[in-house]
Amino acid sequence: MDPSTNVHAGRSTYERYIMLRRVLHRRACQALAPLDLGGQQAALLHLLLNHGPACQAEVARTLVHDPAATAKAIDSLIKLGYVERKDDPKDRRRWLITLSPVGRKMALRVVDVLQALTAEVDAALGSDTASFNASIDKLTQALHNPNDTRIS
Repeated sequence: MDPSTNVHAGRSTYERYIMLRRVLHRRACQALAPLDLGGQQAALLHLLLNHGPACQAEVARTLVHDPAATAKAIDSLIKLGYVERKDDPKDRRRWLITLSPVGRKMALRVVDVLQALTAEVDAALGSDTASFNASIDKLTQALHNPNDTRIS
């Protein structure tokens, strides 16, 4: 196929988004495979590294993940020894999810993988990177419903 041919001609914005999401998800899974982590697990480790301990509901809301899927990811990371559940000193009724020392090391490895993937995407976009990111932010702000945690 001629690389100058636009295989996406005639596709809607939504169809293009879905294709891009699939390609990026597949690429992220490939990049994370050597760490034996999935995308949701990596996102959770990254979040805890950058923002510190959080309750399970906050993690699900921040990552825009389904609460049940978030619980499953947390449980898997606990089994791997990367995160721990600790009592919340401000509220005895809830747990905080925290990075363990080995989880912190893994989270730093996740950062390296995600930075390499970001560099790959930025290189493909070239001078369009800033406008692409601005468009993503604009769409996210316009379409995101912070009360909807059913999506993942």
